[in-house]
Amino acid sequence: MKADRQEAGRRLPEVVRRVGYVVGSTGFWAVVGRIVQFFGFGYAIHCLGNANAGVSGQVLALAMMLQVTFSLGMDVVAVRHIAAGTRQVPELLPVIFTSRLALHLGIALIWAAAVIVLAPTQVAVWAWLSGGLYFVVLGMNFQWYYQATGRMVALSRLQTLTTLVVSLVFFLGFRPGQAAGSDIYVLALVHGVVTVGVWVRIRFESADRVLWTRACWNRAVELAREGRAVWLFGLAYNGLTVLGLLLMPLLMGPERGDTESGIFRRSFQPCLALQFILSYLGYIFYPRIVAWRQEVSVGFERRVYGLALAGVALGGLAAVVLLGLGEWLFRIVYRDAEGAGIFPIMVLGKFVGMASGFLVWGILAERRDWLAVWGCVATVAVSGALYGRWIPEHGFLAAGWIYAIGEAMLFLVCAGIFWYVRTTVRRRK
Repeated sequence: MKADRQEAGRRLPEVVRRVGYVVGSTGFWAVVGRIVQFFGFGYAIHCLGNANAGVSGQVLALAMMLQVTFSLGMDVVAVRHIAAGTRQVPELLPVIFTSRLALHLGIALIWAAAVIVLAPTQVAVWAWLSGGLYFVVLGMNFQWYYQATGRMVALSRLQTLTTLVVSLVFFLGFRPGQAAGSDIYVLALVHGVVTVGVWVRIRFESADRVLWTRACWNRAVELAREGRAVWLFGLAYNGLTVLGLLLMPLLMGPERGDTESGIFRRSFQPCLALQFILSYLGYIFYPRIVAWRQEVSVGFERRVYGLALAGVALGGLAAVVLLGLGEWLFRIVYRDAEGAGIFPIMVLGKFVGMASGFLVWGILAERRDWLAVWGCVATVAVSGALYGRWIPEHGFLAAGWIYAIGEAMLFLVCAGIFWYVRTTVRRRK
């Protein structure tokens, strides 16, 4: 046992150095891109106005929720298999591409039909149709491929370039009084062009150059079945993220709810950009957490807990800084400070969410997926009850605080589950 600890101690600096380069390079480009996105979307939200920005935010939230719903957990399962060496990238590419494209196109057609039938006005039809288009683009996500092949720096640069183009379109083409949904159309078109280009490149990188195949469905069902727990966790966690935005018009009425949603989106949108930055760090570390579990018998818990606590500490530091700078930033980006009060606490929530992700992957590495799922589902259920109680009275303020409280509850639950799982493993040895 002592020899194992010494060996783990010697290997730790090498791990830190190797990961440090990827984290630094990826983080730099991700931060650049999201800073640009912060100002670009800030200008777009200013041009939309609170009510139209609220409608666009609801469209965006629903598209994100449906994308997670119909991803079926296959991305995480694929990365876990590739990291563990049980599957290879070429055999999974056509399975994921074919099933995703067919499924998302079908759902998008149903979305369009429902909007045409149910939307009360032509303006609403225009706004909500944008979500179906963006849903297809989100569904053809290729991040798992870059994650599995260890090319997160290249992905980060590509995402930064895409963000620059989107922001440039906003700055050049948007003016005050912009219609609801117009920002989603820009997102869908720019990201759509990039997505098509990347999949074409992936096809040429593939050994047999095959992405579309009719013989993929049995294997897709296998991946989806294996990914049920991960899928349900992702669905529940995404619900924790977007539930407040979706519930405000339902609990407060369309007119007041849209305005409150627009104010909430002032903090939600930059936090979404921050989530992308933190996700890049997660995409780098998640396969390594699985690999650590395979490689070392000692030091695994220390590494996972260390990552989680570092995430919380960074979030606390960011929140303290934003307590002093939040209103100033809002006045620069949005021309006033309305809604700035919830920005620091929501940023803290995002960092705590990243920390929870490290703990969750520690649980997944032990193949105890369902424990993480039920912990997240219970947290979202409590958060949903809090939303229902406080949003009608306090609107965006309640949505921001309850989101952060939900992230904190999830972190504590995941920490407890990871401790229980590792204690169980030690007792078996």
